[in-house]
Amino acid sequence: MKVIGLCGGSGSGKSTISACLAKRGAEVIDADKIARSLTENGSPVLDTIRTTFGDKVFHQDGTLNRGALAKIVFSDSEALKQLNAITHPEIAKQIQQRLKDCKTTAVIDAAVLHQAGLELLCDKTIFITAPKDIRLERIMKRDGISEEAAEARINAQPTDAEYETITDFTVCNDGKKTIHEIAEYILQGVM
Repeated sequence: MKVIGLCGGSGSGKSTISACLAKRGAEVIDADKIARSLTENGSPVLDTIRTTFGDKVFHQDGTLNRGALAKIVFSDSEALKQLNAITHPEIAKQIQQRLKDCKTTAVIDAAVLHQAGLELLCDKTIFITAPKDIRLERIMKRDGISEEAAEARINAQPTDAEYETITDFTVCNDGKKTIHEIAEYILQGVM
């Protein structure tokens, strides 16, 4: 079994490419989905988030107010480090468990692949990039947020140059190639 790590900033198209790889038979493990599941009511991770960030990041019904938390962590690098210290170990643990059960090529879709130490689980790591204007547009449309909020998310993540130095391949998702062509390139490049 091969393990491919896909990383890149928000709005680069990792999830879209991952979905295409899944259609070609890969088992996709989405770190963002795992992170969301970790912040559901009753989770010990949620309790730690409350202890660290306070009630201001929770709705009245006790559910996590993702928008309020995002506003804090994407404008304060120390707060982002605190959140990552809470969530990354549990995300890594769940990904390792999913890999044990995997029988085919696995794709770990994680913006924070290297920050969470997940690259150590991968045979190859691939950086998905796209021009900033395209990323901003995708983030604003996907998340229903302002350009300023989308810009803050991009600025809170590693730069393209940083990603390029820590990955095996770089793939540009700027619309010049179809998602299917990109997926095929990835599969051919790592097999």
